Amino acid sequence: MDTMGRDWRGSVACGALALSVLAGAAVSGVEVAADGTLLLEGRRVFPIEIYRAGTDEAMAEVASHGFNTVVVGSREAVERAASHGLYATVGVGYHDDDNIDWGRIRQRVQDVMDHPAVLGYVLIDEPDLRDNVATPTGLDR
Repeated sequence: MDTMGRDWRGSVACGALALSVLAGAAVSGVEVAADGTLLLEGRRVFPIEIYRAGTDEAMAEVASHGFNTVVVGSREAVERAASHGLYATVGVGYHDDDNIDWGRIRQRVQDVMDHPAVLGYVLIDEPDLRDNVATPTGLDR
């Protein structure tokens, strides 16, 4: 539940499903095991993620401190993360139900979905602090 009494978990799950269907966005080699563990090419992976590390120096530093995943916003940043041995989750932007730019989201996903360092996509950050959670109703448009 968020601070407004809404249960956003279903909305985020529906958003992830809609995004995958919309863009054919299945990330190659990534799946979720029956016990909920993330698998990458059959290996269990536990993402230890930091929100941002925009420069080569920052990515090298976070990798040296045990992080293995960083949130990024472009293919160039995915490639930079991979060059430091990091995985990436790609932010697609945050939207409310009335202002979703599906074309922009589709393009962002299609730009990175074939890269082996991509673990998935970030749909919304801290949804309990926002009043713009995408709902299943809004995602069926």
